[in-house]
This record gives sequence, C-alpha cells and structure tokens, in this order.
Amino acid sequence: MPISDLARLSGVSVPTLHRWENDQTVPQVDKLFQVAQVLGIGTPMDRLIDVPRNERYLSDWRALFGLLQPTLGQMLGVKTAAVSAIERGSRLPTQAQSADLARIYGITVEEVMECCARSRARPLGAYP
Repeated sequence: MPISDLARLSGVSVPTLHRWENDQTVPQVDKLFQVAQVLGIGTPMDRLIDVPRNERYLSDWRALFGLLQPTLGQMLGVKTAAVSAIERGSRLPTQAQSADLARIYGITVEEVMECCARSRARPLGAYP
C-alpha cells in the first residue's frame, strides 16, 4: 500500500509516517493503533509491541490497546493523574478499577495485580 494511502486511511500524516519509518520519532500509541487497524493488525498490538506477557506493566497493556492515559481515564471514570499513579505503582487500583482494567485488556484481575506488583517492585526512577 502506498504511504499516501496509508496516511489517508489512518488519519496519520505522510511526514509522520516517514519520521517513524526513518526512526526519527517514536509513534504515539493511539496513532500506531490507527495505522495498525488499517493494516489489519488487531488488538492487542503484540505483533508491533513485543513485551513478554509475564513482564508487562499496565502501561504496556494500555499501549497494546492503543490507549492514551486520558482515554483510559475516561473509560475508568478517573482523572489522568490517577491512571498515571496506578501505572507507576504509587497507587493500587480499587477492586472495581482492577475489574475494569481486566475487562478492557482481556486479562484476569490476577494479571492486573501482578502488573501492579511489578510496578511497585521496579527500581526507583525506572519507568517504562
């Protein structure tokens, strides 16, 4: 598919696609998701974002589904800052939020909590 068609169908500009292609910029997950949809790559986008399942953080799951923190916050009914705190491991999600995250990502609540445990155990200053 010509890059101009991909740009038109995905809503991502040709210059942006060229910058990705030439490793000049890293795509935002929502834009990457738009391109993936046009190319027939479904969700999760694990064909494009390669993180072993047992090493994933909640931020990895969000990226795999092409969601930005504000979008996920709207889905959960919380502010972006709450999503960020949960992903950093500085706050645990409530039971309802854990269930919602599991539903959104198609994983178990146990996997959500394992991701939280990984975030909380991460060395200080490290944030994927």
